[in-house]
Amino acid sequence: MARFHIRSILCVSLALLAGCTTLARMSAPSLEGSPETTGIVVIEPDITFYANTLGTRYGERLISGALARADDPKQIVSNRGTSGLLVFSNLAPGKWRLTLVEGELQPGVQVSPEITRWRRHYEVPSDNADVFTFEVRAGEAVYAGAGIVDDDRADSRGVRFSRHDDPVAEQRAWERMADLYGSSSWGPILRTRLGPAAEH
Repeated sequence: MARFHIRSILCVSLALLAGCTTLARMSAPSLEGSPETTGIVVIEPDITFYANTLGTRYGERLISGALARADDPKQIVSNRGTSGLLVFSNLAPGKWRLTLVEGELQPGVQVSPEITRWRRHYEVPSDNADVFTFEVRAGEAVYAGAGIVDDDRADSRGVRFSRHDDPVAEQRAWERMADLYGSSSWGPILRTRLGPAAEH
């Protein structure tokens, strides 16, 4: 009887996981452009908010972000987040720069309504422009991890950006990308980022 219950729970869990994966694919922004002429930039922001009250640490939900051409800041591409990633596609070859990340505190956090009422916009400081500038090439996908600390504590108030590329986090990001977009024209290219075993 115990084995039956365990098997039932496992089956339900797998069904829920499959359902969540299908929903993520359906809600993900489509990849535009052809690998023959355009490139992709994938940003994985990790946004942390420190409340002034007791210095409590909260995570933020990723909403959207924007890139701009390094040689033409008026040429901007924006997109909403999907599965914790910002995916920018249909990018003409050249240098593109991350300019904005938008987040939102999760409902129910114990901070003042003035803080949770509005989405939080994080513009990349000019001091960090170089580390968040990417050389885009046709048929290639670029990944970068971005750490954002939004500190509301009186003794350390401010927003701090940093580039943090973790090989393990990057591999997981490519797995998500292959799962979301594996059936697109970018599928073969994304699977090459997973290693030889995933190419078959």
